[in-house]
Amino acid sequence: MDFITRKFAYIYLKLTEWIVNIIVWVYAFCYKRKDKTRPIKSIGAYWYNPPDITGSDLRMGKWETFFKEDGIKFSNFHINSLQEIVKKVEKGSWTCKYFFFSKCLIRRLPQILKAHRFDVIWIDVSIS
Repeated sequence: MDFITRKFAYIYLKLTEWIVNIIVWVYAFCYKRKDKTRPIKSIGAYWYNPPDITGSDLRMGKWETFFKEDGIKFSNFHINSLQEIVKKVEKGSWTCKYFFFSKCLIRRLPQILKAHRFDVIWIDVSIS
């Protein structure tokens, strides 16, 4: 059954990807930064890995205390937990994986639409 359902799930994933990319492109066009020389007062960090994976918090999350000491607003954005990744990606079927990655894109969209509030954004790689 997974042989058939994963094809529909893949089409759904690609459709979700296209829709999110179009929304982000329009958003980037509308909020294009005009003054690129102003000082940095806020940073938004968009994570690939969840904070409960060993080392993930060291890459992005631990910076928050250092920036706050310097008076810079630092916000962390992560979307998954380790248990969810193990359940959906490691132990799931291809249909489950494709639906999970679609869900990740949909979860990430509201976070991306807050990017204009920051002077700088850090983006860790991948969609999950």
